[in-house]
Amino acid sequence: MSLPRTYGIDDFPILVQSKAFDILQQIAIATEMDTAIFVNGTLRPYQNMPAQIIRLRLLNGSSMRTYNFGFSKNQSFKLIGIDAGLIDSAVTLTRILISPGERVEILLDLQGKLGDTLFLKNYSSEMPNGIYGAATVTGMGGAKIPDYDLNPLNGLDYNILQIHVVAKTAIPTPILNMPNALVPNIRWNVSEINAIKNFVMAPEMMGPTFMVEGPFRIDSVEFDMDKINRICYLNDVEKWRWTNRTGIAHPIHIHDMHFYILNVNGGTVPIYERGKKDVVLIMPNEYVEFITKFETFSDNIIPYMYHCHLLHHEDDGMMGSFLVKNKNSEIKKPNINSIYKIYPNPSSDYWKVISPNNEKIKSYLLFDMIGKIIEDKENNSSEMMIDNRFLINGHYLLKVTTEHSSEFFKLIKY
Repeated sequence: MSLPRTYGIDDFPILVQSKAFDILQQIAIATEMDTAIFVNGTLRPYQNMPAQIIRLRLLNGSSMRTYNFGFSKNQSFKLIGIDAGLIDSAVTLTRILISPGERVEILLDLQGKLGDTLFLKNYSSEMPNGIYGAATVTGMGGAKIPDYDLNPLNGLDYNILQIHVVAKTAIPTPILNMPNALVPNIRWNVSEINAIKNFVMAPEMMGPTFMVEGPFRIDSVEFDMDKINRICYLNDVEKWRWTNRTGIAHPIHIHDMHFYILNVNGGTVPIYERGKKDVVLIMPNEYVEFITKFETFSDNIIPYMYHCHLLHHEDDGMMGSFLVKNKNSEIKKPNINSIYKIYPNPSSDYWKVISPNNEKIKSYLLFDMIGKIIEDKENNSSEMMIDNRFLINGHYLLKVTTEHSSEFFKLIKY
């Protein structure tokens, strides 16, 4: 299969215009059974690109595999952005390592290459031991992931996308030269830190195979939807330290906020990670420290998540939750001892809510556990009925508002 035609700046599907450069191409790399590589849903794709400066956005959408991207003939490119935006200045590279969930933006100079063919490749033979997709992921005593060696792509160098260089587009190129200075990133200072949090990744059980296969835990705890693992506060600056005590690299993804890496194993931050991120790949027996600020949103009830971005690991419970609370918020915590009456709970058809002292309930909000509002209704009585017959089974959060207060309650539909 192939992408069907040559696209100019105004009609590139799944692409958006860039005022600075010719094309912003979003490449989503995904795997099926981890042996077939797709680019934007296409197997064995090729793409015509004009002989000018091209801007590409690469997203690793694989469930497990990390890619060591580069171009054939060691064609260099310039890294200009990572997960959350542009970096301070462009960096010339021939390889860029991208774990699941990570994104990069690069500039590829195709000027003077009319008629050439080149490939975006995965140079996984160059990846070190411990990264899923490398030639080996071996722990203590030579333990390996079961059947890992049977996957023909692990440790292999292979083509991802074939690029045919065609004539320039009719629209003039806004920038003819590769830029260096980009946008200054204003980093938080370590002197501003309000709190330090430590996270440790380790196998649930000790033993060579468990070190590379898991199941893995964060702080020895399996993910529990009904528990909050950490508390943070709006406008606080925090330093988080993540330590990997396993035999495999974990791409850790943090929801809500972005961060700047302070150091890797106490040393220098790789040049391609010196920008604002939300995913970081932590190698076996190493640690990463980063600084962040919780400055956009708070909720005393609805949590955010942190987790390993290897699907197999997070599905096995390698995940946690944290609240970003507002110290000045007047919203009350859930109060299981409230004199509100809510029954039956759990329920399969209706929840009945009766307020204390016949106080009128003005309104209520019903949320699912990821914070989506399911119902938003007004009420003018001390009692109300909530129909849950058409809701899926699971946990819900109810916010009840009267003239004097707001209360939160956990509801269960079965």
